[in-house]
Amino acid sequence: MKTNVLGRVKNLRLASSKPLLPLYEAIINSIQAIEDANEKNGRIQVVFDRDKTLFSTEDRTLGDITTFEITDNGIGFTDANYESFLTSDTTYKASKGGKGVGRFMWLIAFEHAEITSTYGTDGDFITRSFRFAPTEEGIENHLISKSEAKTRSTTVKLVRMREQYRRQCPKRLDTVAAYIAEHCLEYLIRGDCPSITVTDRSSGDSIDLNNFFEQEMSRKSEVAEIDFHGQRLRVLHIHLRSAHIQDHLIHYCADDRVVTSEKLSGRIPNLRQRLLDQNGEPFVYAAYIEADFLNESVNPEDRILR
Repeated sequence: MKTNVLGRVKNLRLASSKPLLPLYEAIINSIQAIEDANEKNGRIQVVFDRDKTLFSTEDRTLGDITTFEITDNGIGFTDANYESFLTSDTTYKASKGGKGVGRFMWLIAFEHAEITSTYGTDGDFITRSFRFAPTEEGIENHLISKSEAKTRSTTVKLVRMREQYRRQCPKRLDTVAAYIAEHCLEYLIRGDCPSITVTDRSSGDSIDLNNFFEQEMSRKSEVAEIDFHGQRLRVLHIHLRSAHIQDHLIHYCADDRVVTSEKLSGRIPNLRQRLLDQNGEPFVYAAYIEADFLNESVNPEDRILR
């Protein structure tokens, strides 16, 4: 079955209030690619460019963000991954919660995407590059060649954010980092999370997202074990200080991933939006629950608990 990429994009909706959602999709793809490669020293670099015509040389942090580059050392666009990329609504990543439509979000918020990927196969390293655009075919300038490089590297460049999303996109580096950390929270709390950096190319400033999470978002965390009708639950309690996080949540996990989440506001009467710790500092509470019976109860196809 042939997919009309332009038609697929036109049938999807992305609220202008969610301009960073395509970026989140690309970062999660990078995390999963590193997992697929069994890479123990995973690295993800997020770099953004600004519209240089809109700000002065005195302040290089006021221009609208126009382009994001996401580079990782994951498994890359192998033949199998490339074929999955070409398949609309693929179930290739269903076991990881993927719905197969994230890449189409790129083309809603950005004019096009440019992908360059170097990966290993049969003892050689291959570089695949192509342009992903809102056209009927979708793929342009697809090239494959042997690579002189002997390391894996994939870059997804989301080019020229469209005006309605650019207006809603945050400008400050620390704000962008906070939003990314909030969305990737379930990965950042894990010990095997890749190293993630976010860089503003116009100023050269960078934020180590892993450290940012530990210092700015996770005020306090502790692990407790609870016996529940003979089943042992492991609960990670976290105090989150980020102003971007609004809800107290319980996250139910299986196979080291969040499967479903539940707000506490409807469960605990008169629960305040912000709680205060022993030092009087406000925080939002999050709990991550793991258990063997949750692992056994998850549906691997849909990532839902039976």
